[in-house]
Amino acid sequence: MLRNTFAFIFAAGALATGCLSTEEKDSGEEPAAVEFSFSTSWTSDCSLSVEITGGSGSYNLGMAETAAGDQGWYGEDCSTEGACHPIDTSLVLDSVHPDCGGDGISAVVEGSTTLFKSSLDPRTTYAIFDADYALQSCAGDDCSYFE
Repeated sequence: MLRNTFAFIFAAGALATGCLSTEEKDSGEEPAAVEFSFSTSWTSDCSLSVEITGGSGSYNLGMAETAAGDQGWYGEDCSTEGACHPIDTSLVLDSVHPDCGGDGISAVVEGSTTLFKSSLDPRTTYAIFDADYALQSCAGDDCSYFE
């Protein structure tokens, strides 16, 4: 099983999200940082699991085959032309890649299926966007693609 874990800190918004009790708010202490992370793991060659911890609300997963350059697959990158996979805390995407017995590009469905498969993982960049499509976290081959 391939597994990647990516983390960064959200220092802002602890009070707004209710992360502090009333006693802590009144004590004059600084809000505690909330750790946000996401992980991807291929549970089989043709099934991707994505988990978000430390966040709240709705997010979107974008993926791009950045290591392949112009020959890569960019149809799930959350751009205006690419599919975007909605995720709250977890998501499982089944591959429709022909090597997985799928019908290919035409069978990609947001939040359900992907053209990616585990053997493409080293060539892939993963990004998590908030509900307004602002980049929250990124990992993989080349995060500059999403910046």
